[in-house]
Amino acid sequence: SPSTSPSTPSTTATTTSATTTSTTTTSITPSSITSSSITSSSCTLHVVKLGSLAEVRAFAAEYRQSGLPLHVLIHNAGCMQPRALSQDGIEANLQVNLIAPFLLTELLVPVLERTDDARVIMVSSGGMLTERLLVNDLQWEQAGFDATRQYARNKRQQIALTERWSELHDGILFVSMHPGWVDTAAVRDSMPDFHRRMQHRLRDADQGADTVVWLSAVPRQHLQPAGFYLDRAPAAKHLFMAGTTHSPPLVDRLWSECVRLSGGGEEEIE
Repeated sequence: SPSTSPSTPSTTATTTSATTTSTTTTSITPSSITSSSITSSSCTLHVVKLGSLAEVRAFAAEYRQSGLPLHVLIHNAGCMQPRALSQDGIEANLQVNLIAPFLLTELLVPVLERTDDARVIMVSSGGMLTERLLVNDLQWEQAGFDATRQYARNKRQQIALTERWSELHDGILFVSMHPGWVDTAAVRDSMPDFHRRMQHRLRDADQGADTVVWLSAVPRQHLQPAGFYLDRAPAAKHLFMAGTTHSPPLVDRLWSECVRLSGGGEEEIE
């Protein structure tokens, strides 16, 4: 695998969740990463609140300065809660599901570009299949907020960003996936009726993670850039006659809004 030095092998994966970013390597990481982390010889846990864009920026800066490669960036963040504002003044679901992952990816692109066979995996959801790509009122400031639909909209927006990143960066593999319906606390708490009806048919965490792990490790030639995967196979991003396809200008508008909301100027995030 690629290494940080000729004698120190290191395979690095960064995974985002709603409250943390964890970085795993096969060797001890530099002190710039471990100073505020729990570290062993094989794992560094660096806690980053995705509800704070300042923390996302600080982590990305530390990682860039560490000199470590970044082979796999997995965005597994998911937020489905009643409408509230983050400390950055952004609707909280939108920030965790879309804006913070957008910012983190953009800030880590230089690291990904200098790493052999780098990949970014966006953990989306089958819930997005019924949602169109909406770029007006991203923060759902109008009446009638629905956390489940906001989540599904954000997951559709993730697909559009994954496609755009794939166009912009040939050297990095960008893909997205649906883990299937998994028995998680988020599903139990945010969709109690659905969980009650489907609890005996839901997947466990290992089953949900299977395709993510596979996408991280399978030879790149077996994967489709910007592809969407379920159960280790390409899956449709749009249902027949659902009217969910989107145009490049619409993605342009989404990109501009992500840049604006993340606080990045075009000179920093292109």
